[in-house]
Amino acid sequence: MRVGPGPLLLLAATACLAGCDPTTHRPTFTPRPEAATTELELAVPAATRSLASALTADSVPLTRVVPRDGYIETPWLDAATLKPTSARPVGPSVVRLRGWVDPSRYGFSRLTVEVVYRTSVDPSLPMRETEAEVPYTNPARARVRGLLGRLGGTPVDQPEVIAARPAPKRAADTTLTKAAPVPIPSPVSVDSGALLRGKRDSITSRAPAAAPNQGQRAAPPAAVVPPAAVPSADTSARRPAAAATAVARPATPSPTTVTAPPRVPARAGARYAVQVAAARTRAEADPIATSYVGAGFPARVVSSNGWFRVWVGDYPSAAAADSARRVVRARQGGAPFVIRQ
Repeated sequence: MRVGPGPLLLLAATACLAGCDPTTHRPTFTPRPEAATTELELAVPAATRSLASALTADSVPLTRVVPRDGYIETPWLDAATLKPTSARPVGPSVVRLRGWVDPSRYGFSRLTVEVVYRTSVDPSLPMRETEAEVPYTNPARARVRGLLGRLGGTPVDQPEVIAARPAPKRAADTTLTKAAPVPIPSPVSVDSGALLRGKRDSITSRAPAAAPNQGQRAAPPAAVVPPAAVPSADTSARRPAAAATAVARPATPSPTTVTAPPRVPARAGARYAVQVAAARTRAEADPIATSYVGAGFPARVVSSNGWFRVWVGDYPSAAAADSARRVVRARQGGAPFVIRQ
């Protein structure tokens, strides 16, 4: 029986489509920035197979190896032994390895291997939103560094360093430490209190010297003319003025003894924190808090309404807590949010 050209062309097209898979088996997200990297003088498929062989030789099981796409993945493993575990994948004690292989330069490929764990279990978020890189001292991450070194490359895996920024000084605090500016003394001393009480109706140079206000220097007393320079006829009139001047002369305070007004204690306001996880049991919340403390964050577990919540920090304002939230999200991933304590 002779077959026409139509069925033959259809079979050829079907075979061609079956051999060409236009899709990729890589995930849609990219490796975490803390992942360890190295470079090998191999093409992407060969470098992927080399990485998979090294993991298998180190007794690390793999669930996906795609040399064409340059991607490998493991199941959830025990962080200490890198063996499959049935424990709930929450906290840094249960980890997963993912590897990406990309062309870097002619004849070379870059290998990137991340070691992640789940910070919380939230069905409303994608799994990637609840994952974070394990700390630098995690045993699984240390084994990955050694494995990449044995492949012949130079692994790049630096510990995370969180620089503590000094808290800005408040304007109210700085004004108390600076000496108050001394105004230029005026030859005319004004008793403002007497003016308000209606005891004086004019301002003259003979007005009694007012007591110096806080932070100001009192006006210098009027110069006393020696008796020899005044005619004898005015001696009787001068003596009461001189006596009044001597009585009314105030003590000139030193500018270094100016006392700042007592600070009024601030009212205790609301405090804020950054919630990074919530669990039903304390056994699930404690490893998460421990991992954040190991990464340099002041984390703690708070029990509320039947939940054990992991909070980071204690901030006086929502703006300060939101700034800390952005740092936590950038360093640890997940979906942290600001709460009012």
